[in-house]
Amino acid sequence: MMRVVADEAVFLITVHAASPGIEKKWADSLRAALRELVHIRVDERSRASMDGKMIFIDSAHPQLDTVLAAIDRQGRSVFLLYQDGEPLPRAFSDGKVDDLLIFPLRPLDLLSRLRYHEQLQLWQQVTRMNASLSQVMQGLKQDIGVAERLQKERLPLRFPDIKGFKVTSRYLAGMKSGGDYMDLAESADGQQMAVIMTDSSSYGLSSAVVSGVVRVASRLSVEQSRSVREMVRAFYEELTLPLGPSDRLSLFYGVLSRKDYVLRFLNLGEIRAFRRSIGGKFEALAVSGGPLSQGSRYSLSGGAALQESSLALQPQDRLVIVSDGYLELLGGIEPTRELLDRFSEKPPEDLLNELVFTAKSKLADPREDLPEQDCTAMIFDVDARVMRLV
Repeated sequence: MMRVVADEAVFLITVHAASPGIEKKWADSLRAALRELVHIRVDERSRASMDGKMIFIDSAHPQLDTVLAAIDRQGRSVFLLYQDGEPLPRAFSDGKVDDLLIFPLRPLDLLSRLRYHEQLQLWQQVTRMNASLSQVMQGLKQDIGVAERLQKERLPLRFPDIKGFKVTSRYLAGMKSGGDYMDLAESADGQQMAVIMTDSSSYGLSSAVVSGVVRVASRLSVEQSRSVREMVRAFYEELTLPLGPSDRLSLFYGVLSRKDYVLRFLNLGEIRAFRRSIGGKFEALAVSGGPLSQGSRYSLSGGAALQESSLALQPQDRLVIVSDGYLELLGGIEPTRELLDRFSEKPPEDLLNELVFTAKSKLADPREDLPEQDCTAMIFDVDARVMRLV
């Protein structure tokens, strides 16, 4: 079920356009799509005293860049209203807005943007909390990588430049409660990179994952934070209370050392990772065990039950990590691997686009329907210039 978080009793959406007439056209369309959500109000910006929590801007606005530059993004998300058939707006491809919405409006697309807004605000709150935490701990744990960066505001997510890698990702919001989470973080000395992806079975558990990452990273020592097993154990301890009797959390957590480009990882549950060396085919990486649950405490208590795997990456290797949502729509591990093979030599953006297209084609109405659950994919391309030291 869609849930929108707002500080006020009324959740305000504002519409920017070049003229009051165009604003009214867009605003009326939004009101019609949201008519059953009585707590949401849509106002034309020319008549409103301030911007709302969500801002929709006509992509054909002649002063689009000026309008975008003047918006206070704190606590807000910005979307372009885009007439189907027109050229893709430059502001979208340049990452100046969070997403776009195609006209004629489809209610499910709009509900997806509302859910996305909620996730953006959650990630922004966690990022602010993390920044404050980092200031307090700066002299004590300067190179704890996992706490340095949490998930950023736009999906598909853009990660900062990662030395030795090109990282691309794509996300589709699903209808089921719960959700996916992913992040990358580097240690302060640049010698370690951590990657995490989770797939939660409930909304409460999904929210607990983000705050759990912060608390774990703030508590562990530098050496513990570089241990895959220690990190997963500590993370599980943080989730003991939020885990309900039927909750399941799939988790991929890995730490890559730039001394030898070896990735040590644990993969618990339904997330799957695939690796392709140059000129070869994709191979599925090892699965370490079942998802985290209330019963996992018994299997996690012994060291033998948590056997991490390792993977030595070479120049021009490609690593793909996908959540259960994509696997379910694509028909399982083998069909997913075959799709990756067909586009293995293509740029990562083309591979992700094909992944999304194929997944959406499995829906009854690809233009209207949303997936049953969140779908997340990350691609890591190792730079051809990387020279392994060991």
